[in-house]
Amino acid sequence: MKIKEIGEFGLIDRLLKGISRGKESRGLFIGPGDDAFAAVLPPRSLLVGTKDLLVEGVHFKRSWASPEKIGYKSMAVNLSDLAAMGAVKPLFALVGIALPSSAEVKFVEGLYSGMRRAASKYGFAIAGGDTVSSKEGVVISITMLGSAKASGLVRRGGARPGDLIIATGTFGDSGAGLWLLSKGIKPLKPEEKYLIEKHLAPHPLFSEAAALSKYATSLIDSSDGLDKSVNFIAKGSGAGARIDIEKIPLSRQLLKVSAARKNLSPVNQALTGAEEYELVATVPPDKLKALKSLVRVTVIGRITKGEKVEYYYNGRQYGFSQKGFEHFK
Repeated sequence: MKIKEIGEFGLIDRLLKGISRGKESRGLFIGPGDDAFAAVLPPRSLLVGTKDLLVEGVHFKRSWASPEKIGYKSMAVNLSDLAAMGAVKPLFALVGIALPSSAEVKFVEGLYSGMRRAASKYGFAIAGGDTVSSKEGVVISITMLGSAKASGLVRRGGARPGDLIIATGTFGDSGAGLWLLSKGIKPLKPEEKYLIEKHLAPHPLFSEAAALSKYATSLIDSSDGLDKSVNFIAKGSGAGARIDIEKIPLSRQLLKVSAARKNLSPVNQALTGAEEYELVATVPPDKLKALKSLVRVTVIGRITKGEKVEYYYNGRQYGFSQKGFEHFK
């Protein structure tokens, strides 16, 4: 059944029936179905908000992932922005979707199924939204709202010369997964499936962010790639940075696939592969031991004086010039 057979309000009625009224909805005073939602916020907390758009053909392809995975990822990328601010608790999401009238109702219900799975997993409520028609393609717009104590927030611009640059997890996996998807390589080996799954199903790092917020002087997620994340921290802090490439953690899956696929550089993927959603932070050297008792991180460089971001490989300067994806370029 196509959307044009039931219309906008028929679609909304079907979607509202599936939205949970469970424990994640406790803060809602007025939920989906009215012109706006109303909520009770935690006492003495700040409201933290973010928005991301996912556009078909730019951020996803329906041939690459199920609607459930697309819906889940649309929430996850927004949740990662909240986590990138420190000790933030997600509360509510507003969902806007533009759809061609030829889209299947089952596809839209699948999107919302993935969104509801994210809501259940991370404890927030889908509080409302909007559905409109598009001339071509699917556009998903998510506004994610959370709460935090002022003391738990960490911005990207607080690094100081001498601070260590640290990172969670491994880098390059998501970018390599996207590369594999774009090449249409089949059949896929287990390690290739792993990389693709890292691209299609990111995991926001809330517990890691809460731990980092206790000691970090700056914090950001790597949604735009490690290179851009470090540059954003340096620019926001009015400082420079040195990255030691050999210290960047790489997964065994990425190393195995890149050894077999000669056009897939693990270093380039680690630096420019976007949609990684790991956390990149800075911390004073004397706080590293205490931080490592709370969360697993890897030191990959340090903040320097000046404004340059420089790369070194085993002590020698590395001439890195490749840049990752940027909209409008």
